[in-house]
Amino acid sequence: MKDTLKYPDGLRWNHTAEQIKALGQEIITESNAAMEKLIKVKGKRTFMNTIDPLNKFESILNTKSTPIQFYV
Repeated sequence: MKDTLKYPDGLRWNHTAEQIKALGQEIITESNAAMEKLIKVKGKRTFMNTIDPLNKFESILNTKSTPIQFYV
């Protein structure tokens, strides 16, 4: 988003309906991609190839989804 300098932590509370819809779609797309990547892991499951990527994704997801949760 181009508001990164104005909102350095990524959290803002003045989204338009169109921005909320776009952010929701972005979250869905990124979630699906992250899950597909985890599903495709070959070999033995380890912390580094399963839990660590999932944890990092959940952290990003939380930051992106917090404003949407606020509007509900």
